[in-house]
Amino acid sequence: MAIENPIPFHHFTRDDEDSIPFELHTLEKRTYYDFSVPHRHNYFELFIFEKGGGSHLIDFNEFRLTNRSVHFVSPGQVHMLKRAPGSHGYIVVFSRDFFNDFNASSRLLYRHPLLHNRTHYPIMEPTNDLFEALMDCVLRMKDEIGSKRSFRAELIRIYLQEFLLKSIEGLVEKSKLPDLVMEFFAVLETRFFELHQVREYASALKCTDRFLGDVLKTHTGKGTQEHINQRIVLEAKRLLQFSELNVREIGFRLGFEDPAHFGKFIKKHLGTSPGAFRKGEPLNNP
Repeated sequence: MAIENPIPFHHFTRDDEDSIPFELHTLEKRTYYDFSVPHRHNYFELFIFEKGGGSHLIDFNEFRLTNRSVHFVSPGQVHMLKRAPGSHGYIVVFSRDFFNDFNASSRLLYRHPLLHNRTHYPIMEPTNDLFEALMDCVLRMKDEIGSKRSFRAELIRIYLQEFLLKSIEGLVEKSKLPDLVMEFFAVLETRFFELHQVREYASALKCTDRFLGDVLKTHTGKGTQEHINQRIVLEAKRLLQFSELNVREIGFRLGFEDPAHFGKFIKKHLGTSPGAFRKGEPLNNP
């Protein structure tokens, strides 16, 4: 059956043939949609708060907007921003294709520990020196996007890569993941709704089930099936909370043809039924 996208899903719009899938503007600038209601998009957003105030809900977790902090939002995440008067900063918006077009190391987006649903705390609170360095990258990008220089897009990509690399270096837990782990996250993020079994991911990555599981366990602390299940549960929670699809439709969208199977899966991982979760009843996780 055909199912409409239930949560507002925003895409880049091109003003003209010369426009690029990258934007940078202040928090005060009005957008074409209301970011104070739950929504998602097919691009990355980096929120750089020079002065905080308010809250940011990202996938069921609410974070205070603090001074000199950075929030990372990945494609598909449901979020909404409620700024307090006087808060100030910038939003950097870019597509995966824009970043990868020029970047020989396109895996950087999967290497970053605060992107692609890999953490429940996609917030960075850098030191003053690091925040100033990140702001320098932002201001250089801002200068380029307003220019007509021939290599504008290439320079913006370089400054964006510098921003991401500096932010990785500034995190207490540095990301030094092997290629197989990053490739797994890439496949998981794009195919979790159709691939539910460890062997399917091992086949896609051309390795054995055991080898994939051992590598993931060593470098992430979780096995293959645990990562798969957590990603499916996250999407189920998003749809149950923010969509008008019925439980059967949500299960179908996530690859469960049998509604009973979907119900058992949610009960096992959330400790409650899909219907009870949707009504906001307390969870009884084992």
